[in-house]
Amino acid sequence: MIEAFIRTIDNVVLKIPYIISFQFWADEDVPADLLIIEALTNKLIPESVTLEVKIDGKLFFTGIIDEQITGMRGTYFESKIIARSKAALLLDNQARPQLYSRLSLSDLFERHIKPYGFLQINSPQNKTTSNFLVKRGMSEWDVLSTFCKLVGLQEPYVLLNGAIEVNGRNSAKTIKFSNNNKEQPFCDINVLNRRAQSVSQVFIKHGCDYQLCVPDLKATSHEIFRKRYFESQFTSKQDKLAEAEAYLKSKNKLSFLVNIVVPQFIDVGINDRVLITHKKGQFSDLIVCGFKYEKNKWGNRTHLKLRETR
Repeated sequence: MIEAFIRTIDNVVLKIPYIISFQFWADEDVPADLLIIEALTNKLIPESVTLEVKIDGKLFFTGIIDEQITGMRGTYFESKIIARSKAALLLDNQARPQLYSRLSLSDLFERHIKPYGFLQINSPQNKTTSNFLVKRGMSEWDVLSTFCKLVGLQEPYVLLNGAIEVNGRNSAKTIKFSNNNKEQPFCDINVLNRRAQSVSQVFIKHGCDYQLCVPDLKATSHEIFRKRYFESQFTSKQDKLAEAEAYLKSKNKLSFLVNIVVPQFIDVGINDRVLITHKKGQFSDLIVCGFKYEKNKWGNRTHLKLRETR
Protein backbone atom coordinates (compact mmCIF):
# COMPACT_ATOMS: atom_id res chain seq x y z
CA MET A 1 0.00 0.00 0.00
CA ILE A 2 1.27 3.45 -0.96
CA GLU A 3 0.67 6.35 1.44
CA ALA A 4 1.65 9.93 0.58
CA PHE A 5 1.83 12.93 2.91
CA ILE A 6 2.45 16.57 2.02
CA ARG A 7 3.44 19.52 4.18
CA THR A 8 1.86 22.79 3.12
CA ILE A 9 3.40 26.26 3.28
CA ASP A 10 1.34 26.75 6.47
CA ASN A 11 3.18 23.75 7.97
CA VAL A 12 0.08 21.52 7.92
CA VAL A 13 0.60 17.83 7.12
CA LEU A 14 -2.08 16.31 4.86
CA LYS A 15 -2.51 12.74 3.66
CA ILE A 16 -3.29 12.37 -0.04
CA PRO A 17 -6.50 10.29 -0.07
CA TYR A 18 -6.71 8.55 -3.45
CA ILE A 19 -3.60 7.94 -5.57
CA ILE A 20 -4.35 7.27 -9.25
CA SER A 21 -0.76 6.77 -10.41
CA PHE A 22 2.70 6.69 -8.90
CA GLN A 23 6.06 6.85 -10.66
CA PHE A 24 9.50 6.85 -9.06
CA TRP A 25 12.91 6.97 -10.77
CA ALA A 26 16.37 6.36 -9.27
CA ASP A 27 19.63 6.28 -11.22
CA GLU A 28 23.25 5.98 -10.10
CA ASP A 29 24.27 8.92 -12.30
CA VAL A 30 21.46 11.25 -11.14
CA PRO A 31 21.94 12.57 -7.58
CA ALA A 32 18.25 13.37 -6.95
CA ASP A 33 15.52 10.74 -7.26
CA LEU A 34 12.29 11.81 -8.99
CA LEU A 35 8.75 10.98 -7.87
CA ILE A 36 5.44 11.86 -9.56
CA ILE A 37 2.04 11.27 -7.98
CA GLU A 38 -1.38 11.81 -9.53
CA ALA A 39 -4.31 11.85 -7.12
CA LEU A 40 -8.02 12.64 -6.79
CA THR A 41 -9.12 14.88 -3.91
CA ASN A 42 -12.34 16.48 -2.74
CA LYS A 43 -10.55 19.73 -1.91
CA LEU A 44 -7.89 21.76 -3.65
CA ILE A 45 -4.45 20.82 -2.30
CA PRO A 46 -2.78 24.00 -0.98
CA GLU A 47 0.68 25.03 -2.14
CA SER A 48 3.00 22.51 -0.53
CA VAL A 49 6.68 22.24 0.34
CA THR A 50 7.60 18.61 0.98
CA LEU A 51 6.37 15.13 0.08
CA GLU A 52 6.81 11.94 2.08
CA VAL A 53 5.85 8.48 0.82
CA LYS A 54 5.54 5.19 2.67
CA ILE A 55 5.16 1.78 1.04
CA ASP A 56 3.59 -0.90 3.26
CA GLY A 57 4.23 1.33 6.28
CA LYS A 58 7.97 1.76 5.58
CA LEU A 59 9.41 5.16 4.72
CA PHE A 60 10.31 5.10 1.03
CA PHE A 61 10.82 8.70 -0.08
CA THR A 62 11.16 12.15 1.39
CA GLY A 63 11.84 15.20 -0.72
CA ILE A 64 10.95 18.66 -1.95
CA ILE A 65 8.03 19.49 -4.22
CA ASP A 66 9.00 21.07 -7.52
CA GLU A 67 5.61 21.44 -9.16
CA GLN A 68 1.87 21.04 -8.52
CA ILE A 69 -0.68 20.86 -11.33
CA THR A 70 -4.39 20.77 -10.50
CA GLY A 71 -7.44 20.34 -12.74
CA MET A 72 -11.17 19.87 -12.16
CA ARG A 73 -12.62 16.44 -13.01
CA GLY A 74 -16.37 16.67 -12.37
CA THR A 75 -16.80 17.12 -8.63
CA TYR A 76 -13.16 16.16 -7.91
CA PHE A 77 -9.78 17.81 -8.19
CA GLU A 78 -7.10 15.87 -10.05
CA SER A 79 -3.66 16.83 -8.77
CA LYS A 80 -0.21 16.01 -10.12
CA ILE A 81 2.70 16.45 -7.70
CA ILE A 82 6.30 16.34 -8.92
CA ALA A 83 9.03 16.03 -6.29
CA ARG A 84 12.73 15.24 -6.00
CA SER A 85 14.72 13.79 -3.13
CA LYS A 86 16.73 16.04 -0.81
CA ALA A 87 19.82 15.97 -3.02
CA ALA A 88 17.92 18.50 -5.16
CA LEU A 89 18.67 21.15 -2.52
CA LEU A 90 22.38 20.86 -3.27
CA LEU A 91 21.83 20.67 -7.03
CA ASP A 92 19.62 23.76 -7.15
CA ASN A 93 21.80 26.08 -5.04
CA GLN A 94 24.93 27.69 -6.41
CA ALA A 95 28.00 27.81 -4.20
CA ARG A 96 29.74 31.06 -3.38
CA PRO A 97 32.79 31.45 -5.67
CA GLN A 98 35.99 31.40 -3.60
CA LEU A 99 39.45 29.90 -3.30
CA TYR A 100 40.26 27.74 -0.30
CA SER A 101 43.95 27.48 0.56
CA ARG A 102 43.02 24.39 2.57
CA LEU A 103 39.66 22.64 2.74
CA SER A 104 38.72 19.64 4.87
CA LEU A 105 35.66 17.42 4.48
CA SER A 106 34.29 18.66 7.81
CA ASP A 107 34.74 22.31 6.78
CA LEU A 108 33.04 21.61 3.45
CA PHE A 109 30.12 20.00 5.27
CA GLU A 110 29.69 22.94 7.67
CA ARG A 111 29.84 25.58 4.93
CA HIS A 112 28.23 23.94 1.90
CA ILE A 113 26.04 21.03 3.08
CA LYS A 114 24.76 21.46 6.63
CA PRO A 115 22.93 24.76 5.95
CA TYR A 116 20.49 22.82 3.74
CA GLY A 117 19.40 20.50 6.53
CA PHE A 118 21.67 17.51 5.98
CA LEU A 119 22.70 15.60 9.08
CA GLN A 120 26.23 14.33 8.41
CA ILE A 121 28.72 12.93 5.95
CA ASN A 122 29.67 9.32 6.57
CA SER A 123 33.44 9.16 6.28
CA PRO A 124 36.02 7.56 8.58
CA GLN A 125 38.61 10.21 7.65
CA ASN A 126 38.46 13.98 7.55
CA LYS A 127 40.13 14.28 4.15
CA THR A 128 41.73 17.58 3.11
CA THR A 129 42.91 19.23 -0.08
CA SER A 130 44.84 22.40 -0.90
CA ASN A 131 43.99 25.27 -3.24
CA PHE A 132 40.42 24.21 -3.85
CA LEU A 133 38.67 26.59 -6.24
CA VAL A 134 34.90 27.02 -6.15
CA LYS A 135 34.15 28.41 -9.60
CA ARG A 136 31.26 30.72 -10.36
CA GLY A 137 28.25 28.66 -11.40
CA MET A 138 29.19 25.54 -9.47
CA SER A 139 26.34 24.05 -7.48
CA GLU A 140 26.80 22.95 -3.88
CA TRP A 141 26.61 19.39 -5.23
CA ASP A 142 29.40 20.16 -7.74
CA VAL A 143 31.58 21.34 -4.85
CA LEU A 144 30.97 18.14 -2.89
CA SER A 145 31.41 15.85 -5.90
CA THR A 146 34.60 17.58 -7.09
CA PHE A 147 36.09 17.50 -3.59
CA CYS A 148 35.37 13.76 -3.26
CA LYS A 149 37.08 13.10 -6.59
CA LEU A 150 40.17 15.12 -5.58
CA VAL A 151 40.68 13.38 -2.23
CA GLY A 152 39.96 9.83 -3.42
CA LEU A 153 36.44 9.39 -2.05
CA GLN A 154 33.57 7.86 -4.03
CA GLU A 155 30.80 9.78 -5.79
CA PRO A 156 28.46 10.97 -3.01
CA TYR A 157 24.81 10.06 -2.65
CA VAL A 158 22.14 10.97 -0.11
CA LEU A 159 20.65 8.37 2.21
CA LEU A 160 16.98 8.37 3.14
CA ASN A 161 17.84 9.51 6.69
CA GLY A 162 19.47 12.70 5.40
CA ALA A 163 23.10 11.60 5.75
CA ILE A 164 25.53 11.72 2.82
CA GLU A 165 27.55 8.65 1.89
CA VAL A 166 30.97 9.03 0.23
CA ASN A 167 32.33 5.50 0.63
CA GLY A 168 30.63 3.95 -2.39
CA ARG A 169 27.48 1.92 -2.82
CA ASN A 170 27.83 -1.54 -1.34
CA SER A 171 25.26 -4.28 -1.67
CA ALA A 172 25.56 -7.93 -0.77
CA LYS A 173 22.13 -8.73 -2.22
CA THR A 174 21.61 -10.78 -5.39
CA ILE A 175 18.17 -10.76 -7.02
CA LYS A 176 17.29 -13.67 -9.29
CA PHE A 177 14.71 -13.58 -12.07
CA SER A 178 13.45 -16.31 -14.37
CA ASN A 179 10.64 -16.46 -16.90
CA ASN A 180 10.52 -20.20 -16.14
CA ASN A 181 9.68 -19.59 -12.46
CA LYS A 182 6.38 -18.10 -11.26
CA GLU A 183 8.01 -16.93 -8.02
CA GLN A 184 10.66 -14.85 -9.82
CA PRO A 185 8.94 -13.60 -12.99
CA PHE A 186 9.75 -10.88 -15.44
CA CYS A 187 7.47 -9.94 -18.28
CA ASP A 188 9.69 -7.99 -20.66
CA ILE A 189 13.38 -7.77 -21.53
CA ASN A 190 15.55 -5.88 -24.01
CA VAL A 191 19.29 -5.84 -24.51
CA LEU A 192 21.23 -2.78 -25.71
CA ASN A 193 24.73 -2.85 -27.21
CA ARG A 194 25.65 0.82 -27.51
CA ARG A 195 28.95 0.75 -29.35
CA ALA A 196 28.92 4.50 -29.95
CA GLN A 197 28.99 4.98 -26.17
CA SER A 198 32.44 3.38 -25.72
CA VAL A 199 35.87 5.02 -25.66
CA SER A 200 38.95 2.88 -26.34
CA GLN A 201 41.81 5.23 -25.34
CA VAL A 202 42.30 8.30 -23.18
CA PHE A 203 45.41 10.49 -23.58
CA ILE A 204 46.31 12.76 -20.65
CA LYS A 205 48.52 15.82 -20.79
CA HIS A 206 51.60 15.36 -18.62
CA GLY A 207 54.34 17.93 -18.97
CA CYS A 208 54.22 19.62 -22.36
CA ASP A 209 52.55 16.80 -24.27
CA TYR A 210 49.88 14.11 -24.04
CA GLN A 211 52.35 11.50 -22.88
CA LEU A 212 50.05 9.31 -20.78
CA CYS A 213 47.64 6.84 -22.33
CA VAL A 214 45.06 4.61 -20.67
CA PRO A 215 43.42 1.99 -22.93
CA ASP A 216 40.23 0.03 -22.48
CA LEU A 217 41.19 -3.46 -23.62
CA LYS A 218 37.60 -4.68 -23.78
CA ALA A 219 36.65 -1.89 -26.17
CA THR A 220 39.59 -2.55 -28.48
CA SER A 221 38.95 -6.30 -28.41
CA HIS A 222 35.43 -5.51 -29.63
CA GLU A 223 36.96 -3.47 -32.51
CA ILE A 224 35.94 -0.13 -31.02
CA PHE A 225 38.46 2.64 -31.72
CA ARG A 226 37.55 5.97 -30.20
CA LYS A 227 40.14 8.15 -28.44
CA ARG A 228 39.87 11.21 -26.22
CA TYR A 229 42.35 13.86 -25.01
CA PHE A 230 42.05 15.83 -21.82
CA GLU A 231 44.00 17.84 -19.28
CA SER A 232 43.77 16.59 -15.72
CA GLN A 233 43.26 18.81 -12.68
CA PHE A 234 45.76 16.62 -10.82
CA THR A 235 49.53 17.15 -10.83
CA SER A 236 50.96 13.70 -10.06
CA LYS A 237 51.20 11.02 -12.73
CA GLN A 238 49.48 8.44 -10.53
CA ASP A 239 46.47 10.69 -9.89
CA LYS A 240 46.19 11.56 -13.58
CA LEU A 241 46.15 7.89 -14.56
CA ALA A 242 43.53 7.13 -11.91
CA GLU A 243 41.35 9.97 -13.17
CA ALA A 244 41.66 8.69 -16.75
CA GLU A 245 40.67 5.19 -15.65
CA ALA A 246 37.62 6.61 -13.83
CA TYR A 247 36.69 8.57 -16.97
CA LEU A 248 36.93 5.44 -19.12
CA LYS A 249 34.80 3.49 -16.67
CA SER A 250 32.13 6.20 -16.64
CA LYS A 251 32.01 6.30 -20.46
CA ASN A 252 32.02 2.55 -21.03
CA LYS A 253 29.92 1.24 -18.17
CA LEU A 254 26.67 1.94 -20.04
CA SER A 255 27.75 0.49 -23.38
CA PHE A 256 25.90 -2.75 -22.57
CA LEU A 257 22.53 -2.58 -20.84
CA VAL A 258 19.77 -5.02 -20.03
CA ASN A 259 16.30 -3.66 -19.22
CA ILE A 260 13.63 -5.85 -17.65
CA VAL A 261 10.14 -5.27 -16.32
CA VAL A 262 8.87 -7.08 -13.22
CA PRO A 263 5.05 -7.26 -12.74
CA GLN A 264 5.16 -6.10 -9.09
CA PHE A 265 7.05 -3.80 -6.72
CA ILE A 266 10.27 -5.46 -5.54
CA ASP A 267 12.76 -4.44 -2.88
CA VAL A 268 15.65 -3.20 -4.99
CA GLY A 269 18.49 -0.70 -4.68
CA ILE A 270 21.27 0.76 -6.81
CA ASN A 271 24.21 -1.68 -7.04
CA ASP A 272 22.19 -4.81 -6.22
CA ARG A 273 23.44 -7.77 -8.24
CA VAL A 274 21.05 -9.45 -10.67
CA LEU A 275 20.94 -12.88 -12.29
CA ILE A 276 18.47 -13.43 -15.13
CA THR A 277 17.55 -16.86 -16.46
CA HIS A 278 15.56 -16.97 -19.68
CA LYS A 279 14.49 -19.66 -22.12
CA LYS A 280 17.62 -19.31 -24.25
CA GLY A 281 20.22 -18.89 -21.51
CA GLN A 282 21.32 -16.55 -18.76
CA PHE A 283 22.58 -13.04 -18.02
CA SER A 284 24.95 -12.81 -15.05
CA ASP A 285 27.43 -10.26 -13.67
CA LEU A 286 24.83 -7.51 -13.87
CA ILE A 287 24.12 -4.78 -11.32
CA VAL A 288 21.22 -2.36 -10.94
CA CYS A 289 22.21 1.10 -12.20
CA GLY A 290 18.67 2.49 -12.30
CA PHE A 291 15.10 1.53 -11.53
CA LYS A 292 11.57 2.83 -11.80
CA TYR A 293 8.46 2.00 -9.77
CA GLU A 294 5.17 2.48 -11.58
CA LYS A 295 1.60 2.13 -10.28
CA ASN A 296 -1.43 2.77 -12.47
CA LYS A 297 -4.81 1.23 -13.29
CA TRP A 298 -3.06 -1.86 -14.71
CA GLY A 299 -1.21 -2.60 -11.46
CA ASN A 300 2.31 -2.28 -10.05
CA ARG A 301 5.54 -2.69 -12.01
CA THR A 302 9.27 -2.35 -11.42
CA HIS A 303 11.49 -1.40 -14.36
CA LEU A 304 15.17 -2.31 -13.90
CA LYS A 305 18.13 -0.87 -15.80
CA LEU A 306 21.09 -3.23 -15.49
CA ARG A 307 24.72 -2.88 -16.52
CA GLU A 308 27.81 -5.04 -16.40
CA THR A 309 29.95 -5.03 -13.25
CA ARG A 310 32.93 -3.49 -15.00
